[in-house]
Amino acid sequence: MARRIRRKQAHFTLIDGVVRPSRRQFLGGILGAAAVTAVLPGCARTSRVDGPDRMPPSDWLTGARVGGLEIFPDATDDELADALDILAEENVSVVEYDSDLSFYLSEAQFQEQLALFDRCGRAAHGRGMRGVIYYPSLEVLTERAESPGVARFSVEHADWLQRDIAGKVNMFVGGEGRVHWVDPGTESAWACPLTPYTSYFLDRVRRIAGTTLDGVWVDVPLFNDIVADFACTNEACRARFKSDLGLETPTDVNWDDPTFRRWVQWRHYVMWEFQERIIETAKKARPDFEVIVETVTLDYNAATSQGLDAAALPNDGLIRVWEVDVVSDQTGARRGTANDWMCTWLMMKFARGASYPRPAWTFAYGYHADDMERVVSMAISSGCGPFESRIPQMAPSADHDTRARMYGWIGQKPELYSAKSANRAAIVYVAESRDFLNRNVGVGLYDSLDATEPLWWSESPDDLVRTQPYLADWRGMGKLLAHGHIPFDVITVAADGRGTERLKDYALVAVPSAIALSETVMSAITAYADGGGTVVLTGPDLGLYDTDGSTRARPELLARFDVDPAAKGFIERKRGQGKVIARPMAPRLGADYFANEPAGHRDALVAYAKAVGAALTTDAPPQVLFELRDTGSRILLLCLNLAGLGELGVGAFNPRPATFSVTIPTRGRAPVKLMLSEPTAGASDRLVNFEVTGDGVRVAQLTVQSLLLLALETSPAVTLSPGVPGVPARS
Repeated sequence: MARRIRRKQAHFTLIDGVVRPSRRQFLGGILGAAAVTAVLPGCARTSRVDGPDRMPPSDWLTGARVGGLEIFPDATDDELADALDILAEENVSVVEYDSDLSFYLSEAQFQEQLALFDRCGRAAHGRGMRGVIYYPSLEVLTERAESPGVARFSVEHADWLQRDIAGKVNMFVGGEGRVHWVDPGTESAWACPLTPYTSYFLDRVRRIAGTTLDGVWVDVPLFNDIVADFACTNEACRARFKSDLGLETPTDVNWDDPTFRRWVQWRHYVMWEFQERIIETAKKARPDFEVIVETVTLDYNAATSQGLDAAALPNDGLIRVWEVDVVSDQTGARRGTANDWMCTWLMMKFARGASYPRPAWTFAYGYHADDMERVVSMAISSGCGPFESRIPQMAPSADHDTRARMYGWIGQKPELYSAKSANRAAIVYVAESRDFLNRNVGVGLYDSLDATEPLWWSESPDDLVRTQPYLADWRGMGKLLAHGHIPFDVITVAADGRGTERLKDYALVAVPSAIALSETVMSAITAYADGGGTVVLTGPDLGLYDTDGSTRARPELLARFDVDPAAKGFIERKRGQGKVIARPMAPRLGADYFANEPAGHRDALVAYAKAVGAALTTDAPPQVLFELRDTGSRILLLCLNLAGLGELGVGAFNPRPATFSVTIPTRGRAPVKLMLSEPTAGASDRLVNFEVTGDGVRVAQLTVQSLLLLALETSPAVTLSPGVPGVPARS
């Protein structure tokens, strides 16, 4: 069965099973409900679309706090002003506007949209916010597609459409379930980026850049697989594949065929090239006009089947907003298991790593205020700017007051996103290894089944993370490090070596199940060990493939470290100034920990991490996850609490606080004062005492609800002896 992706067009969505509202009803619903319950005292309304003239910040991409708003040309200035005032009260910094760009618009209709965008850009700027417009990149909707006389995209531009590996046209009429954005009678047609459609699309992007908006939110440039299987094989794609590689396009899915594997990688390049053309067009039209690419595929198998793989190629020049789907389109993350909650956080960690060095944004879906607070906390912890909304829509918030509180807290602490990572461990993610090891069997998004919810993401055992060799090993390694209180980053590497320059920033680097590695990347990993780094290798097949799909005679990376693929237990080897820790045996180390959590696995990795200064000293439970960041004058420790989230299985949402002590490493700098802050309702920032230890400062009896920030101010000019209590300076 084809896997399904989702788009949220708010005027097409079910709200708790209620009949879908019209566009006007939906806008009125936002204004009516929010105006009664969410208008803050002292905030005067204005009927002027331009607003109170609050200048938006110039650096608006880093640490963005995104909110959605659906707009239509017949909206009055007062309606637009009222809706934007509510978003401003919620401390939104970027407005994601939804309009009619999803539809097959005539030239006159598009001109009407451009006039609307001008009003929307000015209105956002006047309230201190930036505005971007949502524009599906390859999907075109035609309403009443089967009615006589309707201009239908699939008929007028049949040669522009994607075709799958069997030649089937990538088009359908009417959606259901997760395809909720396609109304009955509406056609969803998917265009191919190698056809003249691209010129048509880019011309409209160019003209949007001429409005007062700040950017275009390009939705999911991919080979859709709702009704198609491995697109695209139309005439344009076959000719280009032959021209690029001298090969004939495959006619069936065969992972044992090197040409098929090569074609899968080529499709990633086609989508990357399309995104590059969008950036080039936008920047040529207006240098300060930004391209934000909504990326739904993330780290799991959808990137393989749909071709949109942000980990395989550079992200220069764009911002990615990652659609981190939650475990259910009906109840969000709320009813997920502990592994499901961990998967959400790990996908956000992946998003931050795959976006490097550019900022990253992420969807933060909520159902009720309390689960939304946890998802937004995970986004902050991961380093992604949140786009909070109520599942499964893009426009409304799950809770006005909670969004205002969380977004206000972020806005007061810009260093959360401007600070550099101070984590000393990293996990290397290799996109081609996911392709060649998982072979696109199942989804691999989450790890639980629930037959009682029709919109639960995992539908069969094949969909579960634990059944996916590559995903289970990488996510299991992330879970293992997190439970061991080893703060880590994710490094995505490309065949040309992009990403490997980051290895030198870490004391310990894990490389789980990297079955596909280029010679360049393998040389970089061995050079990292030679230079003093500690490498952790898992799985018996590292380096068995090159990244173009060709097969080697042996697992080449293991051979370079003189590791027998059949060896049992942990193998430790000296390598230059560093070492390699290998565990090639089945089950794969990370996969075993993901499913079973053997304490021995965690203890072993913690010991190796402590030896190189990559693990924190703490008595926190495994469910408290840590992140270290450094501003140069302050060391930030973020403490994320997942205790009580799904620990008893599906539906067990019972968040509880966690109390612990932790030592913040000072890295040779002298501590001055320590500030504690949290986004919890009723909390206020306060100074806390600490004790100087041999490797940092120890803070005792901390209690975290959802998220806690410890900001340690340091000075190179003052020193304290171990055992001396720190006396906070007066602020």
